[in-house]
Amino acid sequence: FLQEARTVAGLHHPNIVEVYSFGTGGPGSHVRPYIAMELIDGLPLAVLLRHSSAAHRQLPLAAVAEIGVALAAALHYAHTLRSHEGEPLSIVHRDVSPHNVLIARDGEVKLIDFGIARAATRATHTKTGHMRGKLAYAAPEQIAAGSVDARTDVFALGVLLYETATLIRPFSGDSEP
Repeated sequence: FLQEARTVAGLHHPNIVEVYSFGTGGPGSHVRPYIAMELIDGLPLAVLLRHSSAAHRQLPLAAVAEIGVALAAALHYAHTLRSHEGEPLSIVHRDVSPHNVLIARDGEVKLIDFGIARAATRATHTKTGHMRGKLAYAAPEQIAAGSVDARTDVFALGVLLYETATLIRPFSGDSEP
């Protein structure tokens, strides 16, 4: 939890939810971790897609393009961010999906939940052989629990935009796996 907070607190981009404060606190022995983030007056893209699908109404392509541009900008920022010493942080979100995209009432697009992001500076990494992220949006190397990099997020963004434009997931089967 605190690793996520540290990672996200260092991200300052208009299309990434802002973290204001984090830490641990609470009365007595009830100390719990907390993270205070920007409040977005809107809803997750997943909810918007569910309502659009139920109404059999696709989103306007201009809106899909705006979502794509905003998310691509947020991901580019995270992928190319450097430490104060100039070292690449190599942040990979690993869970770019409609559940982690907020659409504000004013149309602003925000990427959230860097909880499973991989960064070069993280003290711990995913256990070898374990995949992190939502299967429907995962790149082949992510599913195989291989090395991930910025291309992993770009793949997921492509899947997300396909689904957003068509209201159809590009990969389907009898079950998620």
